[in-house]
Amino acid sequence: MFRPPEELLYMTSKLSASRIVRKLAEQVCHGITRRAIRALQHLKNGLQSGDDSGLTNAREEICAQIQVEQSFSWDAYDETVRQIAFTEVNQLEPHEQDAVWLQTPEGKSWDAGDEDAREQYPVAEDHIVEYVMNEFIYSAAADWSVSVRFSPYRQIS
Repeated sequence: MFRPPEELLYMTSKLSASRIVRKLAEQVCHGITRRAIRALQHLKNGLQSGDDSGLTNAREEICAQIQVEQSFSWDAYDETVRQIAFTEVNQLEPHEQDAVWLQTPEGKSWDAGDEDAREQYPVAEDHIVEYVMNEFIYSAAADWSVSVRFSPYRQIS
């Protein structure tokens, strides 16, 4: 069976618990991101950009605002993304939450701390939600492109 080079490298490198946890967390976060994008694409009512914007769903509006300029309605979109991410994180298995939390700034700080002095189980869903939103969902929005004109978002030169 043919394996891509990345997979071959993974199989021939030394066993690493941190790499395994990182890869698991990455897969989990990508899954959350895909589901969040689908949920946002289905939100078509109550869009704040107006009918002439060319934007057809909440996902497109969020992408436009991330890439160009946040509008007065940004807080509402941010809260919508937070609620979707929280619902997704809440449905994860405990080991998946743990793996993702260990990738957060709080998780990395905890992991680097003195083992005898650190809290036994500090995993917090809020930390996971913030991490997934900023590092995955909003990162995907920043990388997204669309061929429609963002009339209310267009840079004026």
